[in-house]
Amino acid sequence: MITQTKQELGDALKKISYVPHKIIGKLSIVGKDPIGREENDTCLLISSGASLDLTGEIILHRWVMIASGCCIVNHSHPYRGREILLLKEELSGSEFVEPSELEICEDVWLFQSLILP
Repeated sequence: MITQTKQELGDALKKISYVPHKIIGKLSIVGKDPIGREENDTCLLISSGASLDLTGEIILHRWVMIASGCCIVNHSHPYRGREILLLKEELSGSEFVEPSELEICEDVWLFQSLILP
């Protein structure tokens, strides 16, 4: 399996990570390669054509591949019976955003054009 170096992964994450609201979550990468690959190897492959919403927390384990076109969104906008669902003015307030945690375990391949809510 081809994986990215720390520099390559960092460059990709700068391109694809975004925070659409004032709430900022985090991205965590856990696990080490037991085979003893080079220290600079991340055991991850994330396309620069993917999209990661960092409103909540995303936890990635080793041997995860995220293809171009994948969109990971880890927050929601609660409806709770309001007549008007999403007003632009409301979206700026944190009470209308519910961040969530997403954990992607070892040995997962997220295919092209997949959307994870």
